[in-house]
Amino acid sequence: MGKLPLESILTLEQKIQLIILDFLAVLILYKTLLADIIFSKDFEWLWVSPIVLIPISVLFSKKGLFHRNGHLYKGIYIGKILILKFQIKLIDFEAITILKFKKRKIYSSILVASHNGLSTKFNTFDIYLLCNRHTRKSKLISLSSLDICNDAINFIQTYSNLKFEVYSPDFS
Repeated sequence: MGKLPLESILTLEQKIQLIILDFLAVLILYKTLLADIIFSKDFEWLWVSPIVLIPISVLFSKKGLFHRNGHLYKGIYIGKILILKFQIKLIDFEAITILKFKKRKIYSSILVASHNGLSTKFNTFDIYLLCNRHTRKSKLISLSSLDICNDAINFIQTYSNLKFEVYSPDFS
């Protein structure tokens, strides 16, 4: 059994928005709905705990890979604990590759005062499963760093018979 948590699921902007929304939800619920219902401080943690703990657990969640009984899985981890797993179908695929894409992130208006289209450019590194002639590909996982991508490739090669190849489709 092998586990490989790779990187956070959420970006920094998404984490900040989640914290703000969580704080507002707790504040609104306490002031409007539950202030009259809860007379004792002993039961205050019963309604606040799920509202606070679920978003905090999402803040620390990571995407990664998992291996058990000859099967590879994409997984969602909190710390090093596997929470969810999705089996990767390796049928008809013989190779893996890394494709680099240049992308642009346009920031939402919640955190940006002006609406003039503030954005940043960044690279993503996607791991794809390839058939023997590279004419068919299936995206496995998207990562932000080439080093993390190489760790994922090594993990996949360790627990499967896939080999790393440079993407060059043969349509002949």
